[in-house]
This record gives sequence, C-alpha cells and structure tokens, in this order.
Amino acid sequence: MGIIQNMDDVLKMVAPSTDLRTALDMILAADNGALICIGDLENVMALSSGGFEIDVAFTPNRLFELSKMDGAILLDVHARRIVRANVHLTPTATFETKETGMRHRTAMRVCVETDAVVITVSQRRNVIDLYFGGESRTLGRAHQDYSHVSATILALENARDVLDREIARLKGIEEMQPDSDTQYDGRRR
Repeated sequence: MGIIQNMDDVLKMVAPSTDLRTALDMILAADNGALICIGDLENVMALSSGGFEIDVAFTPNRLFELSKMDGAILLDVHARRIVRANVHLTPTATFETKETGMRHRTAMRVCVETDAVVITVSQRRNVIDLYFGGESRTLGRAHQDYSHVSATILALENARDVLDREIARLKGIEEMQPDSDTQYDGRRR
C-alpha cells in the first residue's frame, strides 16, 4: 500500500479479504475492542506513553492477540509491522470531537493531530470505525453485511421459483385450451 492520501485509500486497506480486515473481523467476532494507529509513528509516539516495543511482522493472529490488551497498537505506515502494543495515547484534549466514547474521542483527536490512520473496534457497538484527516467512516461486521446480502439473494431465488412455477402452470392451461381453428364440440374436457 502506498501513502494514504484520503479515506478511499483507508477503505482499500481494510477491504474484505485483506489481512488487516481479517484481523479486525477476528477482533469483532471475539467481542473485543481495539485502538490501532497506522503510520506517522514519530508524531503518534510524541502523543503516547508506556506500552511495549514489539517490532514483529504483522499477521492477523498477532494483531488479534495484542488487541486483548487495553492500550493502542501501533503499526508501520504499510501495516506490515507491529511496532508497539498496549500504548497509552494522550492527544491534545482541546481538539473538538463529536465522539462520545473514550476510544473514539482519542482516535479522532489522534487523526486530527497526526497523519496516522486510526482504527477503532467498538466492543459495545460491534462496528469498526476508521479515522483519517479529521474524517471518520463506520463499517459493520463483514459477515453481517454478507448475511443481509445472502438473505436478499435467498428471497429473490424464492420469488424466482414461484414465478417459474406460475409460468409453467399458465403454459399448461394454455396448452389445454382448444385452438381457435378447431371446432368446439360442446363436450367438457
């Protein structure tokens, strides 16, 4: 992934089937929460304290396991390395935010104060929120989105089956009707 320039780039990072999205879905499925910062490590580190230096290759399972700790997880700009975990972020509180939860207020303030992508996984609301450049976007669980699509497809398939049966019934009735060219002899069929 190149340098993140806008929310569309962030959405590509967390698209279904990416390793990052796999990790986020694992966190959601376990009913855990998380705060993840990607990139601009110099400025993010200036807003942080504590935590553990990790510096290991990113895998979905590692991110999932580290999300069990309370603090933020810091990833490199390409989300290929986990740099630190269990980090306490203290952005400037004077930045206004409409967010109400502590994790989400922190995420918005960090994304305004740095060039980092900040991702929150809400344990209570069961959603993923993306923050970048003072903008935010909410994603639901992937399998919830897919189950809605699956339900719609199933309903359409059922409607198609009903239509196919009705068409076959009407064709049968049509075939039983005498042709207009043949003489009607008055007998019932």
